[in-house]
Amino acid sequence: GMTLTDVSDYFSIIMFCFSIAGFLLVVFGMVNRTFYENYSFHNIKNISIANRLTWLFFMILLGWQVFMAYYFNTPNGDDAYYLSVANMADKLDELYIRSPYIGYLEGLHLRHALSQFPIFYAFLARGSHLHVAIVAHSIMPPVLIIVTYLIYYKIASALFNDDESKVPIFMVLISGVQIFGASSEYASEVFFLTRTWQGKSMIANIAIPASLLLMLRISKRTQRSETGVKYYDNRWMGYCFLLGLCNLVGGFASSLGLLLLAMYEAIVILTISVRNKRLGVLIGGILANIPSAVYTLIYLFGGTR
Repeated sequence: GMTLTDVSDYFSIIMFCFSIAGFLLVVFGMVNRTFYENYSFHNIKNISIANRLTWLFFMILLGWQVFMAYYFNTPNGDDAYYLSVANMADKLDELYIRSPYIGYLEGLHLRHALSQFPIFYAFLARGSHLHVAIVAHSIMPPVLIIVTYLIYYKIASALFNDDESKVPIFMVLISGVQIFGASSEYASEVFFLTRTWQGKSMIANIAIPASLLLMLRISKRTQRSETGVKYYDNRWMGYCFLLGLCNLVGGFASSLGLLLLAMYEAIVILTISVRNKRLGVLIGGILANIPSAVYTLIYLFGGTR
């Protein structure tokens, strides 16, 4: 079987190629409005003092969450399995062939093997020469928290059409929900701030909001114009491709979470297709869920779970 060294080499080559391609696209101006729509920020120089104060309040809340996640390094019982898997992959150069509890050789458990997040931590630990626990508990939580809020920022921009007064208020409200939303031990807000590095948190706080953002973009780009004659924008298939990549991320984070993503996207995509009278949207949504279907079939018929 493949080792962590093999996986790391292939992954590094693929990411390097994608990075070079993205860099060249930007340098030579081979990007359209879609790029700036998804990777640009508001110009705060021209906004009002009230909006600046709202953004400042949000940044204070964001900084507090990042600091608390880094400072407390909240432990969890699942570390005994997932971080042990990552640590053995890093130290022994093996992938899912030993029990993380006792170290004995055992059969492949697909439910865990299909979730590649621990292997990603092993990859980062080897590249940074840090222990897996440091990467998972200290390095990744601040990064993932910031990425989550970047997604919510883009969701707010899509919902409010870049309204400079509503977006920062939305971000403050989201921050409040995340800080005070611990209604139960299994609430997504609890996972977001205390179990940030786990695949379950990735599904709830990154994959699902990212898929919502992409479907909002698809809806806006396929709706009819005010005259009702022409469509607003036909360049929407790229978002279906990104939706497929989002589903891949969901699969890498939690194999069982794919079913939740698939059901959720099926409802929303069908609604968009009917509302905007675009059969192509439904077809694009089906194609975007091919990774989910493949993962589900592997899980059901691949062997030991």
